[in-house]
Amino acid sequence: MTNQPPTLASLTTSLTTQNLPAPHQSFLRTILTPASQTKLLAVLTATAKHRLLASDITSADILALSTASLPPTLNNVRIVNTSIQNDTFVQILDILDLGRSKWDQIEALESERKGETTKGREVIRVLPQVENAEHDRGSTAATQVQAPTRTPHPTQSISRGPHKLLLQDFKGNKIWAFELKPVPKIGIGGGTGGGGGISIGCKIWLKKGCKVARGMVMLEPGSCMILGGKIEGLDKSWREGREQRLREEVERERADGARGGAE
Repeated sequence: MTNQPPTLASLTTSLTTQNLPAPHQSFLRTILTPASQTKLLAVLTATAKHRLLASDITSADILALSTASLPPTLNNVRIVNTSIQNDTFVQILDILDLGRSKWDQIEALESERKGETTKGREVIRVLPQVENAEHDRGSTAATQVQAPTRTPHPTQSISRGPHKLLLQDFKGNKIWAFELKPVPKIGIGGGTGGGGGISIGCKIWLKKGCKVARGMVMLEPGSCMILGGKIEGLDKSWREGREQRLREEVERERADGARGGAE
């Protein structure tokens, strides 16, 4: 008996068994074309997963209309305690590092921008003159110069959090989330110097029962699932503007402090 060619239904099932939401059929049709029906289901599933994690889920025809969304009132700060009623698929629009001061982050970004985190300094060591054993013939050893060596820039401190994330569902509803307990993979990384962390556009499952306090989602290892992914354009612009945003926040805080002192 020959294997049946992949169908929209089988591709959808294959994706949902990998902890992904059901995509819109229009999204799947761009992958399941007549020419691709000779490919294995596993290959088509991998392609669909990659495209889904790299997509902006608020774009039309990405996720099925039956996908759960965040209640519009969930970010109401007057609601002391509530919880998410359904597993909800969201993407990250912003991430703040609350574990380090803004100036510490600015200095780290400035060093990375200047290349100091990767180039380091060249140090040339000159050894003292050493007399040759045949000194009686009046010869001495020439000054020896050691080859230049790299002294790496001091390692930038890595934040252990907590972090604050701006999340968005497929309908465009937004809500802030706070890392109540360390969640594996959450962190800021992936800049020009490499490193771990998540990217803008990273996809997350907020699990049913996830706590929400005063309009903010409380993230814990058991309340969410990090799937990964990145929206290239959003991530690039976010990283390029991060240092400037931090500087502007510092200036605002200084101005607010000055006004408060004057009063």
